[in-house]
Amino acid sequence: MRDNIHLFHHNVKREYGNLSGMKLAHFRTNTILSGWSNLAIAQTLRDIGHRCLLGAIPVDWSGAVRYKLALAEYERIITEMPTIGQLAECDAVLVSGPEYIFKWLEQLYGSAWKSRVMSGRPVIAFHMESSVRKDRSFNFEAAKQWANVHYYPDPRDAERFKGLWQRPAVDLFWFMPLTNQEKRLDVGFAGSLYSSRSKYLEALMPHMQGIEFRTGFPMAADIFGEIHTSWVKNYLYSIASMKIHLCLPSNNSSFDVGRVYETLAVGTFCLAPFPDNPSDLKDKQHLCRYVSPEDVAKQIRHYLAEPTERQLIASIGHEWVKKNCDLRLVLERVLEESVPGYSSPELISKENA
Repeated sequence: MRDNIHLFHHNVKREYGNLSGMKLAHFRTNTILSGWSNLAIAQTLRDIGHRCLLGAIPVDWSGAVRYKLALAEYERIITEMPTIGQLAECDAVLVSGPEYIFKWLEQLYGSAWKSRVMSGRPVIAFHMESSVRKDRSFNFEAAKQWANVHYYPDPRDAERFKGLWQRPAVDLFWFMPLTNQEKRLDVGFAGSLYSSRSKYLEALMPHMQGIEFRTGFPMAADIFGEIHTSWVKNYLYSIASMKIHLCLPSNNSSFDVGRVYETLAVGTFCLAPFPDNPSDLKDKQHLCRYVSPEDVAKQIRHYLAEPTERQLIASIGHEWVKKNCDLRLVLERVLEESVPGYSSPELISKENA
């Protein structure tokens, strides 16, 4: 039964470091729909040993950033945001999804953001989308004005906007194989079924006769909004219960989205589309790729019939993600590259031991 599953160390409180490191701040949207690793940045920085303020931008039930709020709610949100004085004391400020939230930064801080925050420290932006996302467009040029260091998940955007490339990172505190987890489902998809994915499913299902296949997004919320840790536990459990996680095509087709890396981190076999740009995740080595609905069904039947081959590929992909996509190590590297004289609190602690 699900209620009896042992979620390894997830019943254990995350331990902070000694918090002897830098003063930082992190701004993000307040939804897991923007990716768990975006939610986990402030927590991970604290784990490393930094002090980190959090600015959570409000969203609606669909995960969209809210701009119209009642006065009382707006005033409450303002009191929970870092003040301009606090930001001016930070060694660095991190912003996840500036293409989504730069208007909020403008509303909250106005010109003081540039004169008192950006002028004295690195403001590091982790862009979440591609400029060629299929279903919507973003004002990347405007968003660029609210940070002075930019990381893009799409390598073409890194070149186009003169920034740096960074593949999606994974919070390995959560995303790792579950102990003794039974693979109860042949194939599944855990994620949002927006319009383009629904259309892909319509083309796929006639080829899936005889295959147990389920889709859905394991949400967790109450009247006050999302319950993030419960949501990520449900999401993790769903992926870990699958023999094959079919990652349906994303509207961000130019790169492998976070779901692909999270699946590999959990140790589940991943079937994903080829991205438009070259990827370090190699077909038939770290995961398997597909080119059409017919190809999806063909590969699913093959890998369900070949569990040894399936598990070997999943294991290689898992080890690659552990080595290359650890959110903790990515944040350490980004701070080392961006903050003059940066040293990890953990390293300092070991040197002084």
